[in-house]
Amino acid sequence: MKKEKQNQHPDWQTTAKERFSYYLGLISPYTMSGMMGSFLTTYLLLSGIGLEVSAVLLLVMKIIDGFDDLLFGWAIDRFRPDQNPKLKKIVGKGRFLPWYKLIWPIMPIGIIGLYCMPLSLSVGAKIAWVAFFYLLADIGYSFMDISMVSMQTTLTSNTHERDQLIMKGMVTLFVIMVPIAALANILASSKVGLSFRTIAFIFVALAIILLIPMITQVQEHAYTGKDESNKNVTDEKAPFFKSLSDALHNRNLLAFYGGKMLQSMLATTDALGIIGAYYLFGNELVTTIQGAVGTVLGFIIMLILPKIYEKHDRHKIYMTFTPISIVIAVIVYIMGHKSIALYIVMQCLLQIPKSIAGGCENFMKPQVIEYGKYKTGKDLTGIQASLSTFASIFSNAFPGSIALAILGASGWVTVEAESFKQLAEMGVAQPEGAIKALWFITAGLPIIGYVLLYVCNLFYNLNDKDVEIMIRYNNGEITREECDSLLSKKY
Repeated sequence: MKKEKQNQHPDWQTTAKERFSYYLGLISPYTMSGMMGSFLTTYLLLSGIGLEVSAVLLLVMKIIDGFDDLLFGWAIDRFRPDQNPKLKKIVGKGRFLPWYKLIWPIMPIGIIGLYCMPLSLSVGAKIAWVAFFYLLADIGYSFMDISMVSMQTTLTSNTHERDQLIMKGMVTLFVIMVPIAALANILASSKVGLSFRTIAFIFVALAIILLIPMITQVQEHAYTGKDESNKNVTDEKAPFFKSLSDALHNRNLLAFYGGKMLQSMLATTDALGIIGAYYLFGNELVTTIQGAVGTVLGFIIMLILPKIYEKHDRHKIYMTFTPISIVIAVIVYIMGHKSIALYIVMQCLLQIPKSIAGGCENFMKPQVIEYGKYKTGKDLTGIQASLSTFASIFSNAFPGSIALAILGASGWVTVEAESFKQLAEMGVAQPEGAIKALWFITAGLPIIGYVLLYVCNLFYNLNDKDVEIMIRYNNGEITREECDSLLSKKY
């Protein structure tokens, strides 16, 4: 007789199948956005649009992209598809999951359209084509990402279960996304030579497969579906600018996202990705090799992270390992790009403090949302989560544009090609000044971003234990007086 498996967490609200489906759904939008993050700048470099025009186009598109995310977050707070009888038949119950179900088809259409641009078009037509399909893909990604971040507060009211969902979601993202990125680089390399269009179809198909369990299995257990809120936190549907003003009345959110924005603006290491490796090391698969070794190392780190996070405050860990990352990054830049083996070793060493500190960010996102509820007495989860997406997308407008602008000033030779195989056959070399600029973009500029990140986070004053108390207050379990008396300090 088969022995029934014992439930190790009887107080948890989600099932094992739901948690697994959530992890897969978390990966899905990142699989598609990876096509934009990894290849978009390279795609524009090889499109014939021109460096200066491409730099401006990237900047304008991503600035629009960032600001419209705030409107999407506000829309998620204000409108509820599950309360519309017709939409409810399609999207079912839930506070944030219905938005994920409703919007997801838009992103695949945008990604496929973006990478199916005919090179025979005029420059003006290419600009219009890229802008339209990029922004279409952005709408889909924004709603999916904001829904996923917001859903961390509604999947369960059990704080330990929530932490485990975030932790294992982070591990799953790392373990799955690095091999996926490596596969994309291999398929795009001159050794295989697939076009960006073909790779886009492959990854969109994979993303759709990954999101199916999410939209069919997951439920939001901490959401009742009723309009009435608990006695401590109101659920008002304010106008956009009032909601935004209330959301920004949050010093910890400003410190955390402000630091991330400045760091991301200068995160130019991956802006040129495999084309950088192609010209710096003579082998575009350097990033793939680094990713493969980094995956193994990162997986080992991820196994020990739960014990580190359980015993120590996440923000203190963050502020300890960020300076270590800065020191190693400086050594990498001084060392140069003459040795592929040494570069890969140092990058993998850099992965250790970056992984440990970066993992803390996943916990800090819901922390600033809970603090916002405590501070304002209002549930503005959607627009506060959209500020996360805004910070990411707005700041990501700059690395590609900065990289292209620096290259344009360095004497970079413009070339048109549909794949790296074709580029290799053309044998186009770059001047020494462009190669030096490429190394500064890859290894030098990001260091400044990490220094600014550290400085901003000196103003972040939340700790794990106090946030747990705030969650109890936000859920209506304790009064304001009880909450304030239990907190370690006045906020």
